[in-house]
Amino acid sequence: MHEATLDPIYLDGSANILEVLKTLEEKEEKFAEMQAKSERYLYWQEVLGAPQTPFDNIEKLKEDLTLRSLMWKSTKEWEELQDSWVR
Repeated sequence: MHEATLDPIYLDGSANILEVLKTLEEKEEKFAEMQAKSERYLYWQEVLGAPQTPFDNIEKLKEDLTLRSLMWKSTKEWEELQDSWVR
């Protein structure tokens, strides 16, 4: 999933904002599921006394998704503000 998040389309200013936001929202939903699952695994590993699995890449994925979402949401908001000023 991290590789998919690094797709160049998310850094392409000419991409369709609504389509990019939709795919990012889908990725954020999937990420939330993955994060919840990793927390359940860690909990049960602790309960069972098993060595805990490091999920280091989850924080990097969260950061990348958040940054891309903020960028595209801000771009959409900026375009909407520009449209309202022109009218």
